[in-house]
Amino acid sequence: MQSKAYAGFMQKLGWEVEIISTRADLVYLYSKKVPLLGSVAKIPRSTVSLPMDLVDQAAKEKKALFVKIEPSATLDKMDALPEGFRKDSPILHTKTILVDLAPIPEKIEKSFKGDVRTCIRKALKENLVVQESNDLGQFYALFEKTAKERGFYHPYKKQMKNLRDAFFSQVKLFLAFQKPLEKHPDPLAGCFVITHNQVAYYKYAASTPAGRKKGASYLCLWKAMVACKKTGCHTFDLEGIADERYPQTRKYRNFTHFKQSWGGKEITYLGSFAKPYSTFYKLLSKIELI
Repeated sequence: MQSKAYAGFMQKLGWEVEIISTRADLVYLYSKKVPLLGSVAKIPRSTVSLPMDLVDQAAKEKKALFVKIEPSATLDKMDALPEGFRKDSPILHTKTILVDLAPIPEKIEKSFKGDVRTCIRKALKENLVVQESNDLGQFYALFEKTAKERGFYHPYKKQMKNLRDAFFSQVKLFLAFQKPLEKHPDPLAGCFVITHNQVAYYKYAASTPAGRKKGASYLCLWKAMVACKKTGCHTFDLEGIADERYPQTRKYRNFTHFKQSWGGKEITYLGSFAKPYSTFYKLLSKIELI
């Protein structure tokens, strides 16, 4: 993401931040030193028309092995890709679904597939309620348990806290509970959402087995959409689905099905690309060892 808040988050992770100023925009380049070799650099979610003279200069000053870019542009902008970049393995998601929040909530809900609407109604019949929360510890405990149970990667709590602290008021936590809360204080589902430039990003989600049976995840996401719409967001980014161009994303098939059920428009980004700068890295690139 190209923003001051995200730059602050990257600094907390140990990355140096270089701001490349152009007449039209600011470009954030992140670099990290590699002992004995120099450094690596990346420019996530920038426009495809980068000021390459300034990028090249920054890369050389930092003795970068390479600069990786993952543009916010879609496939139809492939011709605009700067020279010298070759396809590389992705770090960020390369395909996503955007849900339009502009219509009234009733119209948005009608765009969902039948199973989503059924699960939302089921959750309400089960007497579930969704609350906005500031309790990152409670959400992370649920998230960590879900990740271990379902076998997917989860960041350390400190990393999630750094992300929350960097975006601060732009972060929204939603937790789904069984009523009455006095008897059921533990959440059944939750989601971590970042809002930026009127777009809401569905960063993390979690649920218990009991919550999944009651449709808690569906109600939680729906209430998150409604809340973000009320704060002025016009788009809800479901943050990544499987991409047939990258076999390693096949493991995302289960939650891809979940996300596709919410309607929305599938967006395919250009992908991930790297430009080598060191002689050694250029050689490896030519013989396709990296």
